[in-house]
Amino acid sequence: MMGEQLRLWSDAEPLHNVFFAIKPDAKAAAHVADLARHLSGNLRLIGNRVPPARLHVSLLGVGGFYGKCPASVIDDARSAAGAVAVAPFNVRFDRVACFNGGAGVKALVLTGDEGAASLRSLRKTLHRAMAERGLGHRKRSAFTPHLTMMYADRALRPVSVDPVCWTVDAFVLIDSLVAQSRHVLLGRWPRVARDEPPTNARGMRTAMHLAV
Repeated sequence: MMGEQLRLWSDAEPLHNVFFAIKPDAKAAAHVADLARHLSGNLRLIGNRVPPARLHVSLLGVGGFYGKCPASVIDDARSAAGAVAVAPFNVRFDRVACFNGGAGVKALVLTGDEGAASLRSLRKTLHRAMAERGLGHRKRSAFTPHLTMMYADRALRPVSVDPVCWTVDAFVLIDSLVAQSRHVLLGRWPRVARDEPPTNARGMRTAMHLAV
């Protein structure tokens, strides 16, 4: 199983980066697009804005593959996702930060504090469910929840912006086709409704089951 996951990249075949993420709703995605357009125009940035359909907040990687994604790995990732259930929660991204995108490119991202703890908890739960199925890394890397809205030619100082908010009521499994600017949705798992059985202090149902 683990031998199928991280393979050497091959220039001759499509590259796949498979990961779990959350996606903004249509209203929030449009807001992000407006912010990126405003920053790009006002500051005369040279670069590429992320299309609304590909906006996301990465949660946890499954693996990188060439040729095609191993069916057994995807099945196990879906099984792990189906074992996770948390109540819906709100997120609020109200700051623009700059990350190093490599090759001199700067990633302009949205960050914020509201919902960050819930996102970390969801990531931790997904990591545990994946580990139980022999997937993922034993140790989790550092995680700063963020949404990349564009890649620019230069860095910007952190700045506050009009907040982008939405209610997270699902998470998804994405196959990102590297260098093709295309995302393929491999699965979507809705959250537990607010009127379902009570959650514990961390916002997770005790049974840890979710009907998909």
